[in-house]
Amino acid sequence: MLRPEIEALAGSYVTPDVVATFLRDGVVVIPQVLTSERIHHTRQEFHNTLRALYGVDYDNLPDTCQCIKALSSTNGAGGILDLFYFDWKLKLNEDELIVAIMRSLWAATYASGDVKHFEHPFGAFNPNEAYMYIDRCCFRLPEELIYPPGVDVAKAKRKTLQRSLTPHLDCCPHEMFTGRKWRPIQAFVALTDTVEEN
Repeated sequence: MLRPEIEALAGSYVTPDVVATFLRDGVVVIPQVLTSERIHHTRQEFHNTLRALYGVDYDNLPDTCQCIKALSSTNGAGGILDLFYFDWKLKLNEDELIVAIMRSLWAATYASGDVKHFEHPFGAFNPNEAYMYIDRCCFRLPEELIYPPGVDVAKAKRKTLQRSLTPHLDCCPHEMFTGRKWRPIQAFVALTDTVEEN
C-alpha cells in the first residue's frame, strides 16, 4: 500500500498532458522523479559494484572497460549488463514514487483492457497490483573507448564491445501476447541526463 502523499505526488508527474503523450506515442519521458542526491548515491553504489566485483573502474574506464565483457551474456552488445538483484537496483525498482507513476500509467492504458491501442486479451486488471520484473541494466561506454581514432566505425560496429541498441525480437515481438511474460509497460529509470549521441 502506497502512502497517500506518494499517490498525490505521482499525480503531479502523470499529468493529463503526460497521459495524452503516452496514449498518442506509446512512450513518454517523465523527468526528475528522483532527487539529485538519490541519483548520486545510486550511481556511487553501482560504480562500487562494478569496481569491487568485476574490475570495471568508472574513474579509469580507458584501462578497465574491457572487463565489462564478463558482465554481459551478449558480450557487451548495447551496453546491457547482467546485473539483477543488487540492493541499489532493487531499491530503484521498489521506489514508491516510481511504482505510483507506473500504476497511474497502467490505469490510463492497459488496466481496462480496451483503451484504444492498448487493448489486450487478458481482461481488466487492478493497476494497483503488479509483479516486479527485474531486468538487466544498461551502461553505455563513451564512444572514444569503443572506436579509437582512425577506426572505420561502419566496419567495426559488428565486432565492437558495445554495439547498437537496435530493437530485436524479444523486445519487439510480432505476437505480443503469446510465448513470453507480458510486460504491459516496459520502463527504464535513467540515472543520467545525457541525451546527446556519443
